[in-house]
Amino acid sequence: MIRTTRGYSVLQRSPGQGKALVPLQNQTMRRAHMKLDSDPPYEDSLVLWLQAGCWYADIRVNLAQGEIYSGFGGVVWWQAPKLWFQHLINISGDLSDQDIGDIELTLLGCYERGTVDMDGQTVNFEEKWLCKQSQQTSVYTFSQRGRLKGLEVQTDQYCILMIEDNIKLFCRSGRNRWSEVFATTPRENCWQPTRLLPRPGWQLQEMLGR
Repeated sequence: MIRTTRGYSVLQRSPGQGKALVPLQNQTMRRAHMKLDSDPPYEDSLVLWLQAGCWYADIRVNLAQGEIYSGFGGVVWWQAPKLWFQHLINISGDLSDQDIGDIELTLLGCYERGTVDMDGQTVNFEEKWLCKQSQQTSVYTFSQRGRLKGLEVQTDQYCILMIEDNIKLFCRSGRNRWSEVFATTPRENCWQPTRLLPRPGWQLQEMLGR
């Protein structure tokens, strides 16, 4: 939706301010369509939103080019009908430190509606999300001097791993095996999803499920 190559970590407020939306906890959500103003719905990207309790991660890949153009994560704050997404780590420099969407729950997931600035104009958007319950979702973080530098969110099927301005998407290929699907880092960069214990300096923030 918004493309940029500049990466940075945004100014942060305390992650302790998060408040979960219970029906969306422990979920893998894939976007079914995007709709802008009165234009027809469309989808040209793989967009995944992994939600634990308060913590989340989001990755967006242009399918035609196989290019990751957005990745961010942090904590959510629910106050019906609005869900605040606080971006504590963000590889897309043009995104603000948070966005807000009106959430309408459905039997298969939810609709998210709000506004976004595009080319200096305010545009109404609608995103339709399809949810899949995860048996277990885990969140690991790495901070330095009070700033979030790394975020990892794992569900049964996917793992989004961000370190500063780089991001990787993995798909589970076995009980303790992951296959890299998309990445902004060179192949020789070998960081992988957490399997048992967090890597040095990382902390387990949330674990939902069994």
